[in-house]
Amino acid sequence: MLKLITCLFLYVDTNNERDYLIEKVYPKLKDYFKKKYDLDFQSVDMRWGIPSDAYEYHGTTELCLNEIKNCIKYSIGANFVTFVGQKYGLRPLPRRVEASEFEIIKQQILKLNEDLTLKFEFNLNNNEENLNYELTNIVDECYKLDLNSMPNKYRLLPISKIVADYVSTDVARKEAAAKFWDLIQTRLSKLLRLGADEAHSCGLLDKTKRDRYFVSSKI
Repeated sequence: MLKLITCLFLYVDTNNERDYLIEKVYPKLKDYFKKKYDLDFQSVDMRWGIPSDAYEYHGTTELCLNEIKNCIKYSIGANFVTFVGQKYGLRPLPRRVEASEFEIIKQQILKLNEDLTLKFEFNLNNNEENLNYELTNIVDECYKLDLNSMPNKYRLLPISKIVADYVSTDVARKEAAAKFWDLIQTRLSKLLRLGADEAHSCGLLDKTKRDRYFVSSKI
């Protein structure tokens, strides 16, 4: 039995369109391909089957891209469908970076004299108790050198290793940690892009490597 797999990679604000495809379109396509070509039509939606810990370990993008590769591998026809609107996709932090490249970028960040500290205060349950989070060096506290990989790489730590309360059983602490992580992502992404851009301007990083810090992982 041959299979035709269609893979959708969409945004949460297209939920209505995605649900319509699943409820109205896919059953008709499944019936059409079965009767006319004896093909088994299957669909893969990127909302399905993502493990709950994938986000914490920064594996969501890799999982989605691997699923697209599977769709290309096993499909004999169309294998990717997307809706494109006036929106630019997420630019996630790189999960791993070769040590030589990362150290060049760090040097440029330091040269630019950027502030590497980050503080966040969160009021617990609208009372007088506050949670205070602080990173004194956001780059070094989020990325650690992995000497076991060849070539050596810097790896982005799991979120809970950066903000322990991210996996807290206390709802308020978990909410605070999630907000702090959002701030970390925003600040760290900006720093890495600044460093990569400066390194490229100085001829230390080629355009392909520089662009990896700017280009969305989504269409």
